[in-house]
This record gives sequence, C-alpha cells and structure tokens, in this order.
Amino acid sequence: MINILKHTFTILPGVGTRLERHLWREGVFTWEDFLIRMHIPGVSRSRKNILDRELTRALHALEKEDIGYFTGRLHHSEYWRLFDAFHKDAVCLDIETMGGPAGDGEVWKVMRRPLKYY
Repeated sequence: MINILKHTFTILPGVGTRLERHLWREGVFTWEDFLIRMHIPGVSRSRKNILDRELTRALHALEKEDIGYFTGRLHHSEYWRLFDAFHKDAVCLDIETMGGPAGDGEVWKVMRRPLKYY
C-alpha cells in the first residue's frame, strides 16, 4: 500500500507546496529518497541537515502512530494525507441538516458509519 504521508514534505519547517513540487521534480518523492540523497539542487547543505533531522523525527512519529505529531505540522486542509497511515482510526460522519443558510442550518441526523478501506 502506498503511504501518501511519506510523499508529503510540507510537514517540514519552511517547506511549502512550491518547494515540495521542486523536490518531486528532482526525483525526491519520499522521505527516504530525501534522506539518502547527499545533495538536492536548491537545498543548501545546512538546510538539508535540518530537514534530515526533521524527517527522521517524522519517521519515528509514524512508527509510533503519533497522529498528533502530523496534525501539528499539516494545515487542516491537508489532513487527507493522513488517511493511508491512520485509516484504522478514522471515522466517517454523515451529517444531515435542514438546509438553511450556513450557520443557521439545524442538524437533524448524525450517522457514524464504519469506514471501509480497500
């Protein structure tokens, strides 16, 4: 199974989507790819050393299944990247409202459904 989280570099301090795309263009697709490279064009040696340490921490957090480590480093709109790694702890909520304007809609049904993962 592919772990999309290991393809995500925006968990690193100072790394946004622009640098993440640059890494992918350089053939650095996973954390392991980053760690084994001695030099990456556009990344200074000192910055690479800092990011190597951060990625090593991220690998340990993933091994310990520490989702809090990642939620503290990812923007909430990027939480979908956590699914592959933490799907066994995921819950899907189906919330139905009365259809009123945003903020005024009355919730009339919440269903918790088991998550099927294929």
